[in-house]
Amino acid sequence: MADERKDIMDEQAQKAVDEGQWDRMVGKAKSLWGELTDDDFMEAKGDMQSFFGMIEQKTGETIQSIKEKLEWKDEEHGGMEKAE
Repeated sequence: MADERKDIMDEQAQKAVDEGQWDRMVGKAKSLWGELTDDDFMEAKGDMQSFFGMIEQKTGETIQSIKEKLEWKDEEHGGMEKAE
């Protein structure tokens, strides 16, 4: 189950990167949370679960709140579940 979820997450991350959404997401995140660094984003590059988790850890905001601020719609990105 965990491997299956990781595969789904990898596919979603690749879709986001392929569609040019990664740069948009990073740019918006930087404007919302100025304390985040380029190194933070490099660690999460291509992995949306890590991206949301990193922001959650650094800011203390919930993943749901982060997704709302970034206008991330799970249904448009393969139904990504909340990172645990």
